[in-house]
Amino acid sequence: MIIDMKRAAFLLLAFAIFACASDANKKNDRVHLNLQQIVGASTVQSTGRFDVQFGLTVENPTNEVVTLKYVELTQIGTGSYQIRRDATGSDRYPFDVKILPAETKQVTFWVHAYQRTLPGTFGASEPVTVRAIAYFDSASGAFHQVVQKVLGQFED
Repeated sequence: MIIDMKRAAFLLLAFAIFACASDANKKNDRVHLNLQQIVGASTVQSTGRFDVQFGLTVENPTNEVVTLKYVELTQIGTGSYQIRRDATGSDRYPFDVKILPAETKQVTFWVHAYQRTLPGTFGASEPVTVRAIAYFDSASGAFHQVVQKVLGQFED
């Protein structure tokens, strides 16, 4: 009986620690981010260079003004197209957008890409996975937040 009580107490303590850790992770999300592909490859896109337009929506649930300073965008793995860095070799997209408390704003930016496959061939509709790191400034200090998204291609 004492062993069962100790085991129950241990499990309860472990659950409490896990719950606190989960709450701590939620508090680190100072803003809510949503990344989307606005313009991608066309269904008749030939292989080669083209540009992709991304949109990043920032929702500010805090009580302070936050300023989006820049976004770093990188591709994870392969996909129907490959993101390419610009001529300067940078993957940073600068902004200076203030988001007021309880406000939601969207920024858009264009990224160079290379279409790897022809439409209708194997891999042409392969999803592209991207990760964006958004860097912010606020009265309480600078912070960054990460969003990752799998972007389906040629979906309706």
